[in-house]
Amino acid sequence: MVKHELQDLADNIVQDQELLKKYEDDLRYETEPKKQTKYSREIKELNQSIAKHRQEYAELKEFINRIARISGNYNDLMLTNQSSLESSRLLSNLLLQIDFQAQIEFAQTAIEEHQVLSFLVHGQSCCGQEILVKRLYRIKSNWQKQFPISIDVSNQGIGYDLSKLWGRLAEYLGLSKNIERRRILERICDRLKTQDVIITFSQVEVMLFSNTLIAWLEEFWQPLVNMVRTIEPFRKTHLLMFLVDYRGSVCKSQVTLVEVFNPINYNPFIPLCLPPASPFSVEVLKKWLTLAIGFEGLTMQGQRI
Repeated sequence: MVKHELQDLADNIVQDQELLKKYEDDLRYETEPKKQTKYSREIKELNQSIAKHRQEYAELKEFINRIARISGNYNDLMLTNQSSLESSRLLSNLLLQIDFQAQIEFAQTAIEEHQVLSFLVHGQSCCGQEILVKRLYRIKSNWQKQFPISIDVSNQGIGYDLSKLWGRLAEYLGLSKNIERRRILERICDRLKTQDVIITFSQVEVMLFSNTLIAWLEEFWQPLVNMVRTIEPFRKTHLLMFLVDYRGSVCKSQVTLVEVFNPINYNPFIPLCLPPASPFSVEVLKKWLTLAIGFEGLTMQGQRI
């Protein structure tokens, strides 16, 4: 992951641990059965979230270290626990240059033809899905100046409970988490009248376990698309939704997807399935490392690469 990747994961782990301690303390002194059940459920979800983020943290470190080993300078580039957060931020911009040509061309073609689209970004574990999303954010130059709405549905188990996911989305839009859902859709449509709106839900594979991903598309995305159709013609802005799957599970599920884009018959209700991200070849990584070696000012552990 590259969105302040390791730092974000570390922050999520700390936040979940703090909340976990609070619920454990509350449960210890609670006598009411309903509240005991609620606290126990929250504790279970938080433990799952912590385990998930710890695994992702370890996988990201290994991904970056694997790139370092290709260069032949493993000892200089090996990321230690102490320096991994700083080093990953330094690598962020360079990682964006790794090749995702097939996925970018697919998305760019669709974006040139339609203004309302949804995409599934997927692939095997640790194949750079978050890097690919950042590349997709750069298809239009002005998108780099915007802040996409980005929600990790594995955080605190919100992907298992759509009311929590609606609440998180509402808070992202500056609304009360208990506000009427139609008001949330209206806020998105209001933004769309003047600017592009990009919404990213990551870790959506966890929603397959609770059968909430299809329900979310039906409750959120399809009504939003319908509402967009009813507003006055907006200028050439885009409404995009990215569903990011880090396990390659969604494409094998019951979720309906479109693998071949047809601009004439495209139905925005159904996500477009990008070509899967796959492990990078040695040739691609060597090309990237050539750029990294020439990147002025980039240092790791106090030494210039």
